[in-house]
Amino acid sequence: SHSIPPPDPTSGSHFRIPLPDPTSGSHMRIPLADPTCGSHFRIPLADPTCDSLTCLAAIRLTNCPLGSAGAAAIADSLPDLPHLAVLVLRGCELGDAGAAALLSAPDALAHIREIDLSANSVGDGGVLSRGLRCAALLREVRLANNELCGFGFESLCHAFSSEASAGRQSAKAAKTPPAAAPSAPVPPHAPSAHAHTLTDSPPGAEVSFHAVRLLELSGNDLGLVGAFALAEALPELSMLQTLLLRACTLGDGGIIAISAALAALPALTYLDLASNALADCGIEALSRALGEGGVTRLDLSNGSVGAAGARALCECVGRCQTWRLASAGVRTWRLASAG
Repeated sequence: SHSIPPPDPTSGSHFRIPLPDPTSGSHMRIPLADPTCGSHFRIPLADPTCDSLTCLAAIRLTNCPLGSAGAAAIADSLPDLPHLAVLVLRGCELGDAGAAALLSAPDALAHIREIDLSANSVGDGGVLSRGLRCAALLREVRLANNELCGFGFESLCHAFSSEASAGRQSAKAAKTPPAAAPSAPVPPHAPSAHAHTLTDSPPGAEVSFHAVRLLELSGNDLGLVGAFALAEALPELSMLQTLLLRACTLGDGGIIAISAALAALPALTYLDLASNALADCGIEALSRALGEGGVTRLDLSNGSVGAAGARALCECVGRCQTWRLASAGVRTWRLASAG
């Protein structure tokens, strides 16, 4: 990667960057970024001897006001970037229209392993689900500080469980011998023009969300409805290692629902539930769930946990000798002396 300050704007609209290999004798021409977006930008190269932008391994455009037009332009270029693995568009003013433009092409995210669409005022989970389901290599999904909430978030969670279920059904069908042909053909049912199928991935495609290691949803107003939807989807994310749900207005009811699903996440090591109005009954349910898992980093800051909740968490640690808790955030807990 190179950290490159923009040159004097009077020198032209582009600048030339020498490649790391001095023997290649070639340069890349990179258009100048909007000067309001910052003084530097990073250009990672997949192949240091490549003299084409097709070798880009990551694009980071944090806080650049791209809007829907910029998102559409990026979407048009993605098929020509076969090495691109990281796409960070945090705070780019995409909105639902921009997210739809970015994720509209079926194979646009085919090579993406990490995507960050945080802080873009995206509230339509259906837009995200229809686009991300084709990103078969996804390992990290960051959607923090958007406008995902309640029932709008349910469609995204449905994509998690639908994709995994579809993958299992496809594998089962591959092992099952075909049934005898019916005596009379059955006319297919014509789908609605507005219907969106969440399980129509290409034959042989890898399940999109099954291999996700990190899921960040912090700062979305998920509430109790979103918490139940997420709890239903979490068992399908069996390889999840990091779950970030800071400030999602979960409350005790949401924490209890999510706690019930943690047993299905054997790889989970980092759980952030800070700033969720967590009280004693929520921490008691969470403590029972954590006692059976492998979480080593836990953040419960900014809660209203009292003595009973603190005692439940400590008893959980005492019962589980193999729970190596490296970090437990408990800032601003309102503990009585007994706690």
